[in-house]
This record gives sequence, C-alpha cells and structure tokens, in this order.
Amino acid sequence: MKTKLILILLFNLSLFGQQTPFKGSIIDAKTKKPISEVVIKQTNSEKFTQTDINGKFQITTNANNAFTIIHMNYKNKIVTLSNNIIIELIAKPIDLDAIIITANPLKDISQSTTILDNTKASSQPRNITDLFKEINGFGVQKRGAYASEPIFRAFRYEQLNVQFDGASKILNACPNRMDPITTHIIPEEIEKIELIKGPFTVRFGENFGGIINLVSKEPSKENKGIIGSVETG
Repeated sequence: MKTKLILILLFNLSLFGQQTPFKGSIIDAKTKKPISEVVIKQTNSEKFTQTDINGKFQITTNANNAFTIIHMNYKNKIVTLSNNIIIELIAKPIDLDAIIITANPLKDISQSTTILDNTKASSQPRNITDLFKEINGFGVQKRGAYASEPIFRAFRYEQLNVQFDGASKILNACPNRMDPITTHIIPEEIEKIELIKGPFTVRFGENFGGIINLVSKEPSKENKGIIGSVETG
C-alpha cells in the first residue's frame, strides 16, 4: 500500500512539473493581420516570449499557466495557452487632448526678432548692418569707407528684401553699391529688426532669400518732457 502511494505521488509530481511546448499566433481582431513584437508574459513570473514578424510565437511551459498578452497598440489580454492557439487582440484607442492652434496672419510669422540695445545702437555701429551681423547666418561685406552690405545664407543684394517699417522697400543709392541699402537708416532711430528667414511669407511683398524689416522707434513710447543726450570725443 505504501509503495502504491509513493508511486502515485511521484506520478503526480512528474505531471505537475512537465513542460510542454506551445505554438500559436496573434492577429488583429478586426483586420485578421498578424501582429509582430507582441509580448507573451507568464503571469506572476519573469518568463516571456514575443511574436515574430509573422505574428507567431513558441514557448515551453506548464499547460495550466496563465499568460498576459501585451502590446502598446492593443488592449492587454489574459489567456491559457493551448497548442496552435490563435489569439485575437482588440486595438486600443489613443485619446489625445484637443489642440487649438491660433495665429494672427499679420503678426505671427516665422521669424527671429532682435531687440536692439539703445547703448549699442548709439555708440558702436557705423551703420545699421553692424547691429545684426552677429546673428547666425548673417555676414557683412565691406563697401566704401564705412558702409557694409548684409549677406544672409549667401543671399545678398536684391535677393534680400529690406523694408523700413514694413511698408517701404529700400533700394541702393548708386550702381556700384558703394552705398548699400542699410546706410540709409540711422541706427539710433531703430527700435528692433525683424528677420524673416526664407520665402515663407508674402506679408512684405515678393521675397526670395529673406526679409529684413527695420522697425523705427515710435515717439509716443518715449517719456514726456525734454529728452537729450551729450556725446564727447
């Protein structure tokens, strides 16, 4: 009797510890197409596998173990494996918050705006070009005794649309370009410079390489009263 009991226990233990290979495939519940890179993870264990490019997988485990099917684009599913099982996954909807984009077509344009320093504008530059020559993409070519020509990303001359207060297009003073466009503007009168890179707007008329809009100061923004400055040299 004892011998029979021991044999039964050993038989049950061997059945309990027996590992069985399982094969299967995972498909989309709607399109019936195979899903690759799906993780098949044994519940409460670190054991897992994943599907190949054809949606197929193989794993060796006990027959009664539960597995969690995981994929970032599908809802998780808990199954008990059987040989040649076909598992269908339901796509998981991704809810995004509403995004409202608003823009002012007269003001909001792709550009980089440089606010000028009054001290720098009144002391350092010889002409307005010196105020933005340090900006990435800009270069300056010497013209005449003090004048300089702006160059932006290899665009120069009429390839650049130079505007004054967004209304008046500035042209060269002489044919040999000894007086470039920017020499017509006094640096102290400029509040900021709008640099519009590339042909991405028609706000200031035709444009090829870029737009330089020189915005002058508004007298109404100055403090009321008598204002002046003294320079020595």
